[in-house]
Amino acid sequence: MSNHPNTEYTTGATQETAGNVIGSENLKAKGQARKAEGNRESDIGTNDTNKGPSKTTGQLHATKGAVKETIGSALKNTSLEHSGAQERQTGNREIDAAKTKDATKGAYDNVKGTVKENAGYVAGDPQWEAEGKGDRVKGQAQYNANQ
Repeated sequence: MSNHPNTEYTTGATQETAGNVIGSENLKAKGQARKAEGNRESDIGTNDTNKGPSKTTGQLHATKGAVKETIGSALKNTSLEHSGAQERQTGNREIDAAKTKDATKGAYDNVKGTVKENAGYVAGDPQWEAEGKGDRVKGQAQYNANQ
C-alpha cells in the first residue's frame, strides 16, 4: 500500500469501528486488514530508539478516538462515545509527553552545544566551535518547536 503506515492504521480503525456500528462484517474485516497492514508497515525499521511517547502515535489515537466519539454521539451509543473520548484523551496526553521529551532533548543539546562552542573558542579550534554552535542552534530550535 502506498499510504503512510499510520494512515493505513487510522483508516482501518475507522472502517472497523464503522463496520461494528452499522453491523457490516465486510467493512469490519476490511478495516481489520488495513489496521494489520499499517501495523506491519510501521514495524519495518523500528528499533529501541523509537520507544517512548510519540507525537505521531498520539495524534493517531487522538484522531481515532475523536472519530469513535463522534460516531458514538451521532448514534446515541454512549459506550462507543465514552471509549472514543478516553482514547482521544490518551492520545492527547501522549502528544504532550512527546513534546516534553523533545523539549528536554532540545534543552540538553542547547547546553551541550554552548559548552562545546565555548570550549572550541577557548581552545582555538574553529571546527569544534562550529560544531558546538550547530548543536546549540539545533537544540534551541527543537526546544522552541515543542513549547
